[in-house]
Amino acid sequence: MKGKISVALCMSLKEEARRLALKLTTLEDYEVTVYNCDSFNEFIDCIATKHIDSFVFDYLCDKFNVIEIAEKLRNTQKFCRATFAFVTHEKHKDRPYHHPKVKVDTVITRPFSRKQFSESLMNAWDKQINGILPKNLSVLILDNNPNVLEILGMHMEQLSHKNFVTCSTVGEAKELMENQDFDLLLLDWDLEDGTCFEIIDYARDTKRSKRLKESIPIVITGRSDVEDIMTLLQKDIKDHIIKPFDYSEFEDKIAYALERRRAAKI
Repeated sequence: MKGKISVALCMSLKEEARRLALKLTTLEDYEVTVYNCDSFNEFIDCIATKHIDSFVFDYLCDKFNVIEIAEKLRNTQKFCRATFAFVTHEKHKDRPYHHPKVKVDTVITRPFSRKQFSESLMNAWDKQINGILPKNLSVLILDNNPNVLEILGMHMEQLSHKNFVTCSTVGEAKELMENQDFDLLLLDWDLEDGTCFEIIDYARDTKRSKRLKESIPIVITGRSDVEDIMTLLQKDIKDHIIKPFDYSEFEDKIAYALERRRAAKI
């Protein structure tokens, strides 16, 4: 059964918009309805009268300020769960991510084929529908800063994942791991009563649970010196997130870590 998706397409070039709309409406895995918004008034009428699952904006659109509009849409109950994609040139590919309130799902860089365009969108749709984290994946979050814990919890909820617990000390984390299995460990480097390495070693050395022993550690830190990164690599810790970070970085890092683990088991 095909998934149904409605797309608002806001491009600067009408011919490009026409070609992309044609590609989207012929996808095999999705039944796509495209609303081609050629003017600001058409766009306003579209969001006022239609249900939209996915927005595709030309980042350099000359019809209106797409970032300002996207931020407002993301903050509404009606469109907060929609996917937001931006089309731009290679030299501007990072710019949409500089607007954390938008929570950009994907950026598609020109030149691209229609296949590349549709695959990028479908990947974003799949994540939105299925989530990047399996429902049974258990996550331990450890940070001694309550504000960071709150942000990490919010990001987990943005990933539509509820199966996580938080703590603020090494002692609390060890106590949790004595009685519970975890698949993913999100760990601050420096804690009041130790470091993340104590938790990682505890998990790797456990004889209680193979699942905990094989858990994936991701270190969250403000340290970015080469020496610090080398320390992580020497301890066979392949994933880290540098503070400050936004939701897109958080999502990408977790998705990458899980995909690498999955590929290693094939």
